[in-house]
Amino acid sequence: MSKPSKGARRLAEQFMLRLPDGMRDCIAEAAQANNRSMNAEIVARLEASFRLGGGADALNPLGFGADSPKLVELMAKFAEAVQQASQNDVDVTVSILRHQKREEAALEEQLARQGLDPVAPVKVKSIKTSVTRRARREK
Repeated sequence: MSKPSKGARRLAEQFMLRLPDGMRDCIAEAAQANNRSMNAEIVARLEASFRLGGGADALNPLGFGADSPKLVELMAKFAEAVQQASQNDVDVTVSILRHQKREEAALEEQLARQGLDPVAPVKVKSIKTSVTRRARREK
């Protein structure tokens, strides 16, 4: 990109701009990193944002106002999806707990068939390990 001549720069439109605290320093750093003036950096970034966003709607690509019915509808759908995901998590947890309960009942039944009394959960776990080892040896 070639630089405009001095005469063309004088004819370019000028615009006074107030920047938030710290933004000038960010622009200066970016300009230096890209080997451009601050003005060229600002213009390049503005041009890029309009190319990507397609014009005036670049800052509001969906075109929703804060009280837009479409936005309200999308928010309701999002809330429903979050609720459904939460319910799915609960369903999975309940399923896991039921499976665990069936496993514990099967273990207690196996221990009872072998004449062992299931006692405290800690002992049941150690008995389960010994029963499993014994079953492996018998195979």
